[in-house]
Amino acid sequence: MIQGMIGRTPAGDPYPVRLMGVINLSQDSFYKGSVASLRDALSLARTMQKEGADLIDLGAVSTAPGSPPVSESEERERLFPALKSILENQDVDVSVDTQRSSIAKEALSLGAACINDVSGLHDPEMAETVADHDGSLIIMASLHRPGDLLTLSEIIPLLGLRVRAAVEAGVPLKKISVDPGVGKWIPEKTPAHDLAIVEGFGRLRCLGVTRQEVFFLVIGEAALVGVLGSGLGIGLGILLGQGAVRVVTQTINDLFFVLNVRGVQIPLLSLQ
Repeated sequence: MIQGMIGRTPAGDPYPVRLMGVINLSQDSFYKGSVASLRDALSLARTMQKEGADLIDLGAVSTAPGSPPVSESEERERLFPALKSILENQDVDVSVDTQRSSIAKEALSLGAACINDVSGLHDPEMAETVADHDGSLIIMASLHRPGDLLTLSEIIPLLGLRVRAAVEAGVPLKKISVDPGVGKWIPEKTPAHDLAIVEGFGRLRCLGVTRQEVFFLVIGEAALVGVLGSGLGIGLGILLGQGAVRVVTQTINDLFFVLNVRGVQIPLLSLQ
């Protein structure tokens, strides 16, 4: 039996699939429906928790292809007011999406429970920073840039190395989760690559499908069809071993329409 923690939230074999509501503070994010202003972030977090989100994932830097670089000072200016507002006014664990250990250190000090690092620990101090604050860590399969690996034969060995590095830095294995990088992270990645990765979820317990391009391309791009496409992908991932799902703003209720994920018992997303 596999079980562990994402922040204070237990996940794994004995538990329902966990929902992580995504709020993006960057206008350049993959899905524009997930974008929120500082003024709206708290109300969106409350709505998402009411609709069933177990955690909130908050990010201030877009990793969509072609997005402009964001300085550390700009990331701080976007992120921390929203983070403080949510932490001070809502009883929910917050995961912060950042590639910078300096941002992670301050976020964890303020009360964030988890760091979601899409760079795959590109910052050599990231894992130690998370360990020092007893936080949880999500590691994406990334070599040179976020989501740049195309096959499980590349993804699994790299994630194994990254997980081992995080454990050596002091992060307990039960607090480490992995993300294979499903979605249009780089121009070379096609829907065929993503579907092959999803099919391999039985080999890799992972955080997976969000409302990104792969399932829009396979199913269609109309709003409702896009939601159902994402929902079908998430349902497939759950059946094949996905233990938690990242969902963007306005998608949580749609997921319950597609699949009652909270009643499904699914293994943890941590790499063992």
